[in-house]
Amino acid sequence: MAELPNSIVVVCDFHARKVLQNDPPLSGVIKVNKLGSLVKNVKREPPSGAIYGMVSHYGSCHFWYDNWLATGALFLRAPVVPNLSFRNFIINGHWDVNLLSQTLPRDIVSSILKFPIPEGEHADEVIWMHTSSGNFTLTSAFREARIVEWWLRSQDSAIRHFICLILPSITCWHIWKARNKAIFEGVQMRSAVICKAIFSEIKSIVEIHFKQMIEVQTFCQLFDWSISSVSVFEFKLVRWEAKEIGKFILNTDGCSKGNPGVGGGGGVLQDTTGLTLFSFSAFFGETTALRAEVLALLIDLQIRVQRGFDNLCVQSDLLVLVGILQRCFQCPWHIRKEVRQIWHLVDDPACFSHCYREANKAADALSNAGIIHPEQHIKVYDCFNMFPRLARGEIRLDRIGMPLIRKIRHTAAATGCG
Repeated sequence: MAELPNSIVVVCDFHARKVLQNDPPLSGVIKVNKLGSLVKNVKREPPSGAIYGMVSHYGSCHFWYDNWLATGALFLRAPVVPNLSFRNFIINGHWDVNLLSQTLPRDIVSSILKFPIPEGEHADEVIWMHTSSGNFTLTSAFREARIVEWWLRSQDSAIRHFICLILPSITCWHIWKARNKAIFEGVQMRSAVICKAIFSEIKSIVEIHFKQMIEVQTFCQLFDWSISSVSVFEFKLVRWEAKEIGKFILNTDGCSKGNPGVGGGGGVLQDTTGLTLFSFSAFFGETTALRAEVLALLIDLQIRVQRGFDNLCVQSDLLVLVGILQRCFQCPWHIRKEVRQIWHLVDDPACFSHCYREANKAADALSNAGIIHPEQHIKVYDCFNMFPRLARGEIRLDRIGMPLIRKIRHTAAATGCG
């Protein structure tokens, strides 16, 4: 297996070093200008020439989440105290040693005390250390990082060429998402988790592009993968849609974490334009996945009857359940009571239809929301702004017709009940 080119490391360094660096292979030369900016001339070791430069500023440089020490963001090494920023740690132009010592480990405090104290206020700016103007240029970046050679050399393989096209944007995207979660939701950033997400998404995109199942576990294996001339998969765009014009669409879903395990259910009623009329989430306690699906549908139908909505089309992503409700499959004894209640509420088997999981994301989000409110068995949402946040997002995507990609094996046999 070929070793990854050094330029892959360069690309990852360039996009991720600021936030994600855990190890200290960088040495930073820091100086303070008269406007109070911390200027870091970051170099790679061994000193074969600087790869990139970075400027951090007192204005809005984040004490916890920016890599201003050049040895990794502080949140990776110490508990975050959100209400403390640079201003709190500086008194009369000097570091507040007492507060630093109370907040951070001794080795971090020692590193901070070696830094000059920023003075005054100034808007943030970024300085590219490899040009005299301080402005970033592709020419200087390519020259310093030697990316061009690797980018061109990668074109001898279709899969390598494709990875080169998508790697920088996917890397930036996942770092940006993780950093937003850290700052706005308090979810700690972990480099291993982010790298895993980057690999998983790149692998999925490569599979979609080449229409093949790729059995690899690492980026190196993916980079060296040989694409077969025979496509194993095809891909289908799937979106939420109304089956029949003029009918209300009832989507339901159930989940069981462990099957059996803690279960929840959810559902949403929409008109043919995607406008939501109501939704619900429910906590079921210990149950199986199939029973959770049946209970969710029963609750949805009961609420629908109470609200007086008729002319209904019911969609579920569980093909077995749809087969049972259409009287094509035998009903298991442990859900027979609930299924009979459903048949009493909807007597026409043709009202039940199967949808792909990708077209049932709003109901899925609601079922997962049900698990987190055990104190309240059923929550009904009449106003869209009351819906769980993830469900609102999925419903908005449904209304604009945003598709998702479903992977389908060529050899997969169609199943159903005629």
